[in-house]
Amino acid sequence: MDSVMTSLAILLSTTLMYSTPLIFTSLGGVFSENSGVVNIGLEGMMTIGAFVGATVAVFTGNPWMAFIGAGVAGGLFALLHAIASISFNANQVISGIAINFLAPGIAIFMSKMLFDGSTMTPSIPLDQKMPRYLNGLLPSGFLDTVFNTYATTYLAFIFVAIAWFVLYKTRFGLRI
Repeated sequence: MDSVMTSLAILLSTTLMYSTPLIFTSLGGVFSENSGVVNIGLEGMMTIGAFVGATVAVFTGNPWMAFIGAGVAGGLFALLHAIASISFNANQVISGIAINFLAPGIAIFMSKMLFDGSTMTPSIPLDQKMPRYLNGLLPSGFLDTVFNTYATTYLAFIFVAIAWFVLYKTRFGLRI
């Protein structure tokens, strides 16, 4: 029975860790869709954000600067999509597909330029990764395995609650 609980804890922990970027991206998609803009370019925005985040982490060694840099890079591609769709009246689906093609291409090109022909960023040392604030606070076992995750995971769930509040309880959200 212990092996089943251990496996379940590892599964839940891994799910939380890997769902975090998807949560942040889906929050942007929710605001986009609620405002009437179809955004199928979210995957491209995630790709460029991942590249910029990893690059900033390699050069600065600061995981929080990398996190903010990734968000800004994704936001710039969202701005590109918004300008094309709203200002130039471009088809939103075509603009999103263009972003999905453009972002990985730029990421690979910039990676080759910055990292001597490599198509991947170098590995980030373990001490420069996001902190785990609950590390060692919980007793070893199921709870420690599940909840000992990166700070960005908890931040994502906080942003989900904030987005719900903004969209359904504020005048601004109801007007979107």
